Amino acid sequence: MFKKILLCVLFVAGCLTSSLLLGAQSADENQPRRVALVIGNSAYKTAPLRNPKSDAKAITKSLESVGFEVTTELDRTKQQIEDDIDAVTDGLKTGDAVLFFYAGHGLELDNTNYLVPVDASVKRKHHVTQRCVRADYVSQAMEGSGASLRVIVFDACRNNPFRSFMRSGRVGLATMQAPEGTIIAYSTAAGTEAADGEGDNSPFAKHFVDTVAADHPRGLEVTDLFRSVARQMKKDTGQRAFLDLDASMEHYLLKEATEEIAGGESAGSPALPPAKPIQPFKDYRKLSIKTIRKHADLGIAPAEAQLGFMYLTGKSPLKKDCEQAFAWTKKAADHNNARALNNMGYMYYWGECVDKDVVESAKYYKRSAAMGDHNGMHSLGLAYEKGWGLQKDLFEARKVFAQAAKLGNAKSQYELGHIYELGIGVGINTKKAFQWYQESADNGHDEGQFCLGRLYVLGSGTSKDLTQAATWYRRAADQGFTKAQFYLGRMYKYGQGVTEDLDQARLWLTKASNSKDPNAKVEITQAKNELATLGR
Repeated sequence: MFKKILLCVLFVAGCLTSSLLLGAQSADENQPRRVALVIGNSAYKTAPLRNPKSDAKAITKSLESVGFEVTTELDRTKQQIEDDIDAVTDGLKTGDAVLFFYAGHGLELDNTNYLVPVDASVKRKHHVTQRCVRADYVSQAMEGSGASLRVIVFDACRNNPFRSFMRSGRVGLATMQAPEGTIIAYSTAAGTEAADGEGDNSPFAKHFVDTVAADHPRGLEVTDLFRSVARQMKKDTGQRAFLDLDASMEHYLLKEATEEIAGGESAGSPALPPAKPIQPFKDYRKLSIKTIRKHADLGIAPAEAQLGFMYLTGKSPLKKDCEQAFAWTKKAADHNNARALNNMGYMYYWGECVDKDVVESAKYYKRSAAMGDHNGMHSLGLAYEKGWGLQKDLFEARKVFAQAAKLGNAKSQYELGHIYELGIGVGINTKKAFQWYQESADNGHDEGQFCLGRLYVLGSGTSKDLTQAATWYRRAADQGFTKAQFYLGRMYKYGQGVTEDLDQARLWLTKASNSKDPNAKVEITQAKNELATLGR
């Protein structure tokens, strides 16, 4: 009898960093799930790392090869990491397995381990506790998830990027006590650094992938996997991996046996249920191209829509291919996929991969909006507001924008702010304008953030507050919004809402002056004039 075992693994590879992989939701809630989350953080402003992204991709392929549903995230912020952890552990139940892999910077402070987000600005010791993610956030979320088996792996700290002010901080990570039903694996011993590797992958990631790929006639048990990886790492690099686990746990196979074992199944190795039909994922945007294509070929509409989008945009690993983009998007639209319907509207409006036809575009937007897609609603609102393929109707535009805004569409929230500020088809109402700009800004929309800052400057719809104005200009400027960069530069130059800082003024005015934004030609010219008065 061939052995098949359910594995639940949580991987954190690399100096504890961020990002979560959102597991797929099975259409049959009674079927056990095997979900993997893979994170690779490389693009640090301080001490960038070369291998985490490629490590994450290699681990993803390795896990998919043994039947895991894998979501991969790269270069994550603190909020994204925590949201990802919450998302992947939500809705798990007894019998489920979860795997989390993390590659990136991590550090230990006061015997507590932290994952370092790519956007962390850490200049003082206390910044670590405020701006990094505690590693036990992961273990606690996993413990409370309901999954039967959890494995946490730290492909340990490549280095501490903040040693200049953390002279008392130890090298590497501290050990953590494994909760019940959990395995915690470290790619190096406590208080030591892990090698980033000379090739495309860290030593840990390389030997993990090689070990999984090797032939295992009697199956590959999860703790044996880590012990094998540890032996290879010690032999090749001298680096000592470490494993901590709940000793009462049963044995679980990562890879099924390929030969019969005399006497039947070994004790303590529960068999997996029979293979089940492929079930759709809730979201295909973070899955591997292999999984997306496989599901698209089976006629699963969300996978068809994602494949069409990837061909339309040339999203890696695919290159832009208009014929494939139109074919797959049309298939998904014919299956009434709301996202694909909106994308078809976009293609017809802009003449992308099809002859431009704004009337046909509006038809697709209407169908997408009717299915409750907030992006389709926003597009339809613009069509009514501008008269794109439809008779111009400001009342309908405002109504559709409001529907999308209630669903959290930041662009529609901005449009409503714009409508009420200027009185487009409605009486001017600066308080409502302020409220909608605030919602748009809170949801990360750069133009909404800029307009909110502008209302604070004017004291329109709210009290005048230059400090708040500078704060919102900064958020929009950080996203590359040219007008915000220009006005932020001026505020630093003249000390308005911020402390006068000519270096910061020069920085933001330079960014604005170098912009190619066709909607900010006036601000670009003004930025160049302001720079000229600053000199070098």
